[in-house]
Amino acid sequence: MESFKFLQNAKKTFPITGLKHCKWKSYYVIILAILAIFVTSCEDPAPMDYIQDCYIEGYLLAGEPITGFRVTYTQPLDQPFSVKNGNITDASVKIICYKGYTDSIEQVLTLAYKQDDSLAQKSGFYSDPGFKIKPLTKYRLEININDNEKTRITGLTYVPDSISWIKPPKDTINYPKDTNALPVDNNLEIEWRRVNSTMAYILCTDCLDTVGYGKYLSPPTAERNRPVYNFITNQMSKRQDTARPSYYKEKTWVGMIRNTHTQTVWMAFKWFGPHLVSVYAPDFNMLRWFFASMYGGQNYGITNSVKSENGKRAFGVFGSASVVRHYLFMKKNQP
Repeated sequence: MESFKFLQNAKKTFPITGLKHCKWKSYYVIILAILAIFVTSCEDPAPMDYIQDCYIEGYLLAGEPITGFRVTYTQPLDQPFSVKNGNITDASVKIICYKGYTDSIEQVLTLAYKQDDSLAQKSGFYSDPGFKIKPLTKYRLEININDNEKTRITGLTYVPDSISWIKPPKDTINYPKDTNALPVDNNLEIEWRRVNSTMAYILCTDCLDTVGYGKYLSPPTAERNRPVYNFITNQMSKRQDTARPSYYKEKTWVGMIRNTHTQTVWMAFKWFGPHLVSVYAPDFNMLRWFFASMYGGQNYGITNSVKSENGKRAFGVFGSASVVRHYLFMKKNQP
């Protein structure tokens, strides 16, 4: 009752009808302004503080030299991304080579930084083209960065045993004319030797020439290469989906398999012409990073295989694998 009487008295004192008196309206505006100031003062400050970290990416492949080893800084999201600004060109990058999986050191390698001006953003990598990685061997990574924090990063990988073909791919494959069915051909099955330390294998197809096609034929012609069209890309075209042109900007296909044999996967070929087919037997570091980067870190968890011993934080991958490769030519199903 008391509150009801107060409202009645307020209506008599501050009539609103027709807005003949503005006293009540002025009080209302003042109250809203005070509430707005209170609410905005309680908000969290914008997260503008940026902490720079180090990103490491390096893979050691059995039987191949050390190439493409990346040591970079992370960059803030509120600034344009630049490969040049992220590259660390003066780091001390060493690879300690052990005798097999023992703790006995056999050799210490110092990787050299090399600028690659052929890339669009002038990127560079650390490498040692004169040394070939051995299978069944342990390698330790040591990086010292010349910054104010004296950042030191380490990593450890165990290179798996060698992998080899049992049934390599055919040298020449004819793409099926019926792109809606894409039949299975048992004669095109591939198989490789099992590597005991590997839980799964990474398959990769890479088109080596998206322009030339006829020059690889006998006799040579001037025919140009083109993308592979099948029922999936045709559906993209019907939807006027932008995914179709972007699908062919990447000439490489990558997948994972737990078996040591498989039929030819037609969807793994985005172009006709010359291809390189590779099967990787990765160590745990490389396989775990593949899961996280390809299928999402939230589902599989990103656990670093590099560790910051001092200075800036570090994340990334230092892994290894054995790999077997084979060149093949994918012939067009129609001109």
